Amino acid sequence: MKQKMVASRYAKALLLIAQSENKVDEYAEELRGFFDAFRQERETKRALLSPVFDAGERKKVVCDMARLLKLSGVVTNFLQLLIDKERMGELADIVEAYRNMSDEMNGRVRVTVHSAAQIQPDLVAKIREQMQRVLKKEVALEIEIQPELIGGLVAKINNIQIDGSIRNQVVRLREKLELALGVA
Repeated sequence: MKQKMVASRYAKALLLIAQSENKVDEYAEELRGFFDAFRQERETKRALLSPVFDAGERKKVVCDMARLLKLSGVVTNFLQLLIDKERMGELADIVEAYRNMSDEMNGRVRVTVHSAAQIQPDLVAKIREQMQRVLKKEVALEIEIQPELIGGLVAKINNIQIDGSIRNQVVRLREKLELALGVA
């Protein structure tokens, strides 16, 4: 819990700077891009989190990554601050907190839709429009493929899940049949 509070403070500090520069979404993308690279590159992650390397060496790694990823000076300085304050280990929570705060500020909600197969772009647009109509907010839609669903869709909005998958319908049908036949 304490880590989430610390992450929120750092995210809020960056968000305030981003707001003053009118670059909230740009910094969110930069932060996400850095985090994705950080998470995927084991050696880089190990170097940035290891106390074996001094802060100067870790900052050099951040600068090299920032150059490759074309990060702004503000985001690069922010990442270096995390090294100075020994907070690089909370990067995932900071990225999540920043995204949540920027979404709330922009009246946006994130919806993840799980599908058994790739969804056609025109259907994705219809799903987004319908979600926006129901939620009365801008919807940032993320599509994830999960073949085990067999068919249908599962939508997750914050902590709410709407399960319209065939797998779920089969499970519910089985439960009803077992109840009707007295099998348990």
